[in-house]
Amino acid sequence: MGAVVDHSIAAYHPQNSILVYIWSMLGLESLDLGLIECLVFGSTLSATDPVTILAIFNQYKVDPKLYSIIFGESLLNDAVSIVMYE
Repeated sequence: MGAVVDHSIAAYHPQNSILVYIWSMLGLESLDLGLIECLVFGSTLSATDPVTILAIFNQYKVDPKLYSIIFGESLLNDAVSIVMYE
């Protein structure tokens, strides 16, 4: 499990999860989310961000090298999301 958490933190920006967790702890909007739920939320966000960028890159015919890099990140993020949900 430690390797999964380390890999997931490297694969996306953890501030999304941390901010949601802090917001939940403050109790301003009656959110009751634990750390694991916030990490899963963050992994979901990281999986959908590159897909949007790839659609834009495809529309504007961006350099194939840059497209390949973002596509690789997208695959990594999808794998992390699957592992976090399992």
